[in-house]
Amino acid sequence: MKSPRWIFASMTPPRLGSILTRVMATEFRSTMSIVTLIASLYYATSATVDIWLFRRSSVEGFVIWRFLANWPLSAAAIIAALATMQLRLTQIPGVESLTSLLEAKMQTYGLAPGNAQAGDDSP
Repeated sequence: MKSPRWIFASMTPPRLGSILTRVMATEFRSTMSIVTLIASLYYATSATVDIWLFRRSSVEGFVIWRFLANWPLSAAAIIAALATMQLRLTQIPGVESLTSLLEAKMQTYGLAPGNAQAGDDSP
């Protein structure tokens, strides 16, 4: 009996088939596990701080302190996740770095750095 992967791969376009091969790579799966761990730690820490703040402050104080506590925490979580993906995914053969993917997407919309058509927003 053939596995369900064969059926799914036979129904997908060739490009998606090559993406599915990359998804099966252990490095990709372990990277996504680490990113999931970073996100879950962020949410658990954020919820703990929110509960602690809610019990110890007024409504206005809660909103202000929640913003001041969660903004740096969320920035750190996003930077950690992006750095992890940038460093680990480039180790997989055939996978481009996140920065090159973002630059390619920016060129699609004409927003690439150094593009004269993008316009100059400086004052």
